[in-house]
Amino acid sequence: YQRSMSFGALAACISVALFTRASRLAHVYILYGTTWLSLSAYWPPFQAWLGEGKNRNDLFRTLGRFNMSWSSGVLLGPLVWGALYSVSAARTFYVVAGVVGAICIVLFSVKFHASASEQSSPEVAPHPLASRFLLIARVANFATFFGTGTIRSLLPKLAVDLGVAPDSLGRLMAMVGLSEFASFYLVSHLGRWQYRLWPIIVAQIVGIAGMLTVAAGKSTIVLALGLLGPGVLIGITFTSS
Repeated sequence: YQRSMSFGALAACISVALFTRASRLAHVYILYGTTWLSLSAYWPPFQAWLGEGKNRNDLFRTLGRFNMSWSSGVLLGPLVWGALYSVSAARTFYVVAGVVGAICIVLFSVKFHASASEQSSPEVAPHPLASRFLLIARVANFATFFGTGTIRSLLPKLAVDLGVAPDSLGRLMAMVGLSEFASFYLVSHLGRWQYRLWPIIVAQIVGIAGMLTVAAGKSTIVLALGLLGPGVLIGITFTSS
């Protein structure tokens, strides 16, 4: 896990820093792709390491804290980087690369060891509805990130057309993180949603309503309210899958 995560963080650090040297649109495409490819080498091993040797209850609590951790970054990141971008665009990428580089140094330095309790954790029989439910949840998760990814890609262009400043755009994008964090917090403290379809259905409805609001919105207030919907959608479907 450690080697893959360290490599992913290092590659992401380099890719982000190279954005400051991009002079053509093709360069942006390549760097955007390599950045996400680097994260794909970091994210799955990290989740696998978190869940290694844990029983269902411990895994539920651990993943709940993990989801709140990364969603807090989705909340705070746009706020900080939106404000910094208003001051200096290049400096923003250097600071982000520095943060990722610091994570890389930590990964290289820390030794990963499984505790004795984790190594000896007994296997737990899967829930009888797990396979069918997970298939539905994963389809919903694909639709969720397809829709929310589209919003995150097109919203900056819409914001430019509406005359929204970079710091205001950062605050708008943070609304997704805010509702994500709140959803992850609630889900991690409630157990009745597990292996039930109604939370996924409700999340889809809330997400669709939010996306339609963003599509029709012309003011930052309306856009902010609409962006709360996709965050709820991510929080529920990602946890379910």
